[in-house]
Amino acid sequence: MDIFRNAICKALKEGKMTQRHLAEAIGVYPSNLNMFLKGTSKMPVEDIEKALDYLGLEVVPKRKHTVTIMDEGAEKVVEVKGIKLEL
Repeated sequence: MDIFRNAICKALKEGKMTQRHLAEAIGVYPSNLNMFLKGTSKMPVEDIEKALDYLGLEVVPKRKHTVTIMDEGAEKVVEVKGIKLEL
């Protein structure tokens, strides 16, 4: 989940969007989103997908241990097992 958490945090920062705005846009409580982004709570996969979609991020599995996060056409590679994160 850290991969998604990091991608969402980075997109919020780059887009100058508040957590409150994102939470309202995807229909979750701002406090729940905040706890997820701080790593103190989990978030349902459906809500993570909504957040990624709203931010224009797309998760595309490539092979067994690699996930690619697409950000407006710019490919960013994330290796889940090898813990390689390029966002």
